[in-house]
Amino acid sequence: MGFDKEWKKVDRLRKRQKSAINDEKEGVPPSPRPGLVGRGGSHKILEDLVNTPSHYRQHDLEAIDGIKGSMSKEEFKGYLKGAALKYLWRYQYKKEPVEDLRKAKWYLDKLLKEVLDEKPSINDPKS
Repeated sequence: MGFDKEWKKVDRLRKRQKSAINDEKEGVPPSPRPGLVGRGGSHKILEDLVNTPSHYRQHDLEAIDGIKGSMSKEEFKGYLKGAALKYLWRYQYKKEPVEDLRKAKWYLDKLLKEVLDEKPSINDPKS
């Protein structure tokens, strides 16, 4: 299920990029899309700075996966908590506070998934 969810995110981002490119061809001014910024000039390529920033995908392994692999489960949960707190701590001082709040939410969602994955569900027949 995780792969399907990630694939849907990629598909939505591609649709947004295609829409922005089509708008540009038709002379429609770009609409602001939170978390997405133009790269390479004039909004031709859009990048999601919260969920999939390109500077974290320079290699075959995404940075967060490498970090997770280098830590115990408890250490990784502490890392996620700390990262979320960092963004919550400083958002009000940033030029783009909403972006930092989205990043904090991203880390909290990741932490929530880690915690839920380790706890057996009440409805799980195996528990």
